[in-house]
Amino acid sequence: MALWGNNDNLNSSGTVSVNYANRTVTGTGTTFGAAGAGHTEAQVGDVIRFGQAFGGAVSFHGDAVIVGIASTTHLTIDSTAGLSGQEITASQFQISQSPKSAPTDAGHNQSSGRFNDPDRLKLTSETSARIGIGTTVITITGDAGGNNVAVNDVVIFGGGGNGELIQAMTVHSATATSSGISTIRVSTQTGIPPTTLRYHHTRFNGSPAGTSEVTITQDLTQGDKHSVGNIQVGDILVDSTGADRIGIGTIKFGLLPNEKRLITDTPLTQTISGEEAIDIEFGIRPSDPVIVRGVETLGGKESQVVGVGTDGQRLSIGTKFETGAGWVGVTTYTDMHGTLRVKKEILVAMSGIQTGNLPIYDANPID
Repeated sequence: MALWGNNDNLNSSGTVSVNYANRTVTGTGTTFGAAGAGHTEAQVGDVIRFGQAFGGAVSFHGDAVIVGIASTTHLTIDSTAGLSGQEITASQFQISQSPKSAPTDAGHNQSSGRFNDPDRLKLTSETSARIGIGTTVITITGDAGGNNVAVNDVVIFGGGGNGELIQAMTVHSATATSSGISTIRVSTQTGIPPTTLRYHHTRFNGSPAGTSEVTITQDLTQGDKHSVGNIQVGDILVDSTGADRIGIGTIKFGLLPNEKRLITDTPLTQTISGEEAIDIEFGIRPSDPVIVRGVETLGGKESQVVGVGTDGQRLSIGTKFETGAGWVGVTTYTDMHGTLRVKKEILVAMSGIQTGNLPIYDANPID
């Protein structure tokens, strides 16, 4: 697999939504990895860019490398480290063969304001109760009104302190109540996305339909990434077919350290065989941390890696964006005097790049 190619405008039809915690991308009208399409469709190893390059603080969301394609509408990315932390729902996107190292390189990705910008922090709080998948309102113990939580702010939640499981969404409205409990309304399109932990049934036996006890294990040979200690009462057990989605009422120790015996609220309707994959899903758990950051402004850092061909190079001459041809990391920001500043670094100097990036590095033929 090459570390980069020469195409910055592969087919990007449809829209996409990102689940931060699961590192999954769900498409609508997309053609990821379509058979017989050659390398005109998204493939494993390509970079997916969310939003529009040079689209401004709320229109460009960052890049990630594609590591798996399950269908034409479902793919997996390697990391969310290069994303802004903004909600990505029904977003435009672009598929690129830009250098694979750039999305996780802090010097070239869009994540700088995600957690570390103290000027954007408005509120640190926690949930007052468990909040279900698909719910559009987050109830917190903090004062949303007194901290000026507003429309388009970024709300980051979940994980119980585990950064791998953190979700991010956009505030649609916020209300404080007299009891000290506040509510934050998030995306009305999808509601709270599921956070999913993958495990497997113990291999030596199964759980027949009609029973209420399932013994699960973290099977490292199957790639299970999370300890069974991450499972909580109130989470949802999902069998491999998706037919059973049952709440967990009790958790007991297993025979081995990496096992748990889960007692479900109602009996299974499907038999779960030994070694079968089992998912544990939840929305937001009780007392999970909730952080609200102000919406990024155009004065904030915007970083992207784009392909620049000969026409784009020519069009940029005499502008703040002037650069050479190749794969170029571009960072824009506004300084303390209100002046636009642009930094460029040519990551790969090369000819033969096909581009499609507006407005500075316009689409042009292959060199």
